[in-house]
Amino acid sequence: MKKWLILMLNIISSAFTISFAWMFFNRLNMNYTAQGNYFDEETAVVHHQQTIMVFGMLTFLSILKTALIAIYLKKEIDKTKSF
Repeated sequence: MKKWLILMLNIISSAFTISFAWMFFNRLNMNYTAQGNYFDEETAVVHHQQTIMVFGMLTFLSILKTALIAIYLKKEIDKTKSF
């Protein structure tokens, strides 16, 4: 039961990692003005260049968390196989 909960946590964490990375790379490729703004004409939303750093940090922390959960899950699986 514990292994399945950790596995589900890892799947959810992976989904967050993918979504943060997608937002990071989308924001990274925008053409910002000299003031650091990008206006999306389709949605009428102004995106700010400072969000690149925020999404980059969220992506890094999410990758780190996913990797740590995967390592812990592997150790749990190896423990049960030794019996």
